[in-house]
This record gives sequence, structure tokens and C-alpha cells, in this order.
Amino acid sequence: SQGQPDFGMSPFGETYGGSLSDDQIEALVAFIRNWESNPPVIPDKTATPPPSTSTSTPVTGEVSFSENILPIFQSRCTVCHSSSSGLGSYDASTYQGVTNSGNSGPQVITGDGVNSPLVKLLQATSGEKMPPMGDMLSDAEIQIIIDWINAGAKDN
Repeated sequence: SQGQPDFGMSPFGETYGGSLSDDQIEALVAFIRNWESNPPVIPDKTATPPPSTSTSTPVTGEVSFSENILPIFQSRCTVCHSSSSGLGSYDASTYQGVTNSGNSGPQVITGDGVNSPLVKLLQATSGEKMPPMGDMLSDAEIQIIIDWINAGAKDN
């Protein structure tokens, strides 16, 4: 709906019919996902959402990549950012991918969560933000990621 002007994907101008509506975008996403052999489940927007399965309270003790960080990425990021889809050359499906991939270089600055490009994308509320559409990560999820980065972004 907003286009990606830096990547030559500006939104349609009025000359070409204008921007797509939310319904048109949803129809296009559904059409594209029909190509997948195992598409992600698309929730019914009129249904009551299930309780969150993400960690909503701070982690006590050391933050674990495999137990605390990877599940967040698997549920929220890998549909677009994996070794097979890799949008932006970012792979959120492995430790190596999370810490060292991305078009503009590594997205994690070890020891500096607040200034890591990954965290800036997750905290943005407009423009270049992740995820670009849909629900943002919760403050608790983002804090867990910041805590993990600040503690050295260990592969544990």
C-alpha cells in the first residue's frame, strides 16, 4: 500500500488507478499464497483472536536464542524472511541469519540492542517498519530481543 520507493516499487499513481485498497491488497496476498504448497494460515479478521502464545513477561535469567528469540522470529518473521524467501536478503530462521544477514549489512549490533538496525525496524511505527503490515511485535517481545542483543546476542 505504501510501495518501496527505494527499491523501485512506488505505489501506483492516480494515472494507473491509484493505490490499492486494503481489500485489494488482501485479495492479492491470498492469490499469491495460493501458489504455496503450505501457505500460512490467514486469520479471519472478524473472529476473536486467540490468546497470544508469545512471551509477554520479561525473561528471568539469561535470554536464550533457541528458547526465547527464535520462537518470536518463527511466528512473526520467517514467512517473509527465511532462507527460501529471504526478502531484503534477511534470514530470520537461523542464528547465523538473524545476526549476519541483510541487504544493508548485519541487523544486530552485539551489545547495543537499542541501536541495532533490527530493533529500530521493530520499534518504528511508520515508514520502514517490521512487520510492514499487521500487528507489531509487543513491547515485551521487543524488550526480550533488546535484552538478548545487550547480553551479547549469544547462540544459546
